[in-house]
Amino acid sequence: MGFQLQDLSTIEPSTGGGGGELLPIDDYRLQADEISDENVTKDGTGKYVTAKFTVIEGELEGSSFYVNFNIENKNPKAVEIAWRDLSAWGHAVGVLTGDSDALLYKPFLARVGIEKSKDPQYKDKNKILKYYRQNETPAPPPAPAAARPVPAAVVRPAAVAATGARPWAKRA
Repeated sequence: MGFQLQDLSTIEPSTGGGGGELLPIDDYRLQADEISDENVTKDGTGKYVTAKFTVIEGELEGSSFYVNFNIENKNPKAVEIAWRDLSAWGHAVGVLTGDSDALLYKPFLARVGIEKSKDPQYKDKNKILKYYRQNETPAPPPAPAAARPVPAAVVRPAAVAATGARPWAKRA
């Protein structure tokens, strides 16, 4: 299985950015278990490959999802995105050339997000937002916003405080 990789060292990796239940947006240790041969697009004008990624650590270990890479397409932007993502994946696992099967079973850290379906007949799916390079760790989450100060006690005029009188009350 697989396909021939371009020299991924010459392609700028993407910086960003399935199966059953969606994984929550988070960083996960993943590995690819499968990568397809080249498939022809429905309209016959392009080619894509599909990779299966599996979570290999943590509470959601064993969860998996699929990602398509449009390696040939009439839309050059789709091709650019696919090859930049493949480059980022290659940099994450240390494979920059050769057969795509060399990308399999190599653990890496990635930020997984959710891609909303534009077509109601399809479900939302997971996608990889960022492939962390080898030895790169995610930035810590931003600190929570400072708590709003609690307002000081309401200051009552001295006459009210001393007598307990309520100046707004009707007098008899």
